[in-house]
Amino acid sequence: AAPPSRVAEPAPTRTVARMRPDQPLVLEASSSVAEVSKAMTAKRVACALLVQDDGLAGIITDHDIARKVVAPSLDPETTRALDVATVDPQCVSVHDSAIEALTMMAERKFRHLPVLDGDSIVGVLNIARCLYDAITRMEKAQAAAGDSQNAVNEMMKKVATGNAQQAAMMSKLLEKAFGAASTLKGLLDTDEASGQRSECCIDAGATVREGAALIAKTKRAVLAVEGGEVVGILTPKDLLTRVLAKDLSPDECVVS
Repeated sequence: AAPPSRVAEPAPTRTVARMRPDQPLVLEASSSVAEVSKAMTAKRVACALLVQDDGLAGIITDHDIARKVVAPSLDPETTRALDVATVDPQCVSVHDSAIEALTMMAERKFRHLPVLDGDSIVGVLNIARCLYDAITRMEKAQAAAGDSQNAVNEMMKKVATGNAQQAAMMSKLLEKAFGAASTLKGLLDTDEASGQRSECCIDAGATVREGAALIAKTKRAVLAVEGGEVVGILTPKDLLTRVLAKDLSPDECVVS
């Protein structure tokens, strides 16, 4: 008699731990925004986790500092980081599903997500790096499969490990995050076609404070324009590393 057929066991779910979370920068909640800015610049990170009474109290990012401190002209030396941070942030465990963590970040517009192992802070997920990892997987699958649809299917198999519902969710996530464009040029062309680029342009001679106000309004980096030509870009990271961390005044520095 023929041996009974063996039912394949489902592949284990890809966990948050396998996404290699970044090392966290952990600071006291009582730290000033100026202190946090210098620490983030020194560590070359875009966020810091704030602790109080041995527990996670908040998370502050370069975007928070640009929109909530520089734009409204708060003093970074006297402003407490926790006062402009996201308090009691949502977290994920190292054992949680990676696809669910990534979907949560995209749907709730989290750029960074603290990672815990029990009660210990062990890392931070960065959505840009996570999506880059997903796209890299898709590109490798595309090279092997020969067309984009097969690439998506192969990437879904690897990331969602056979869960059809999660794979569909991931497909929508990538489409929502990047649209139809698959390259940087495509993204820029799409942005220009929509007319949105003009909304985030500022004169290169404007002050950094004015640039921060535009960043707060548009919720994106701004382009420095001189003589009708784009000559640079101002990001929240620039405000953090090139202005606040160096104790420069946003009112005395120009965007260029």
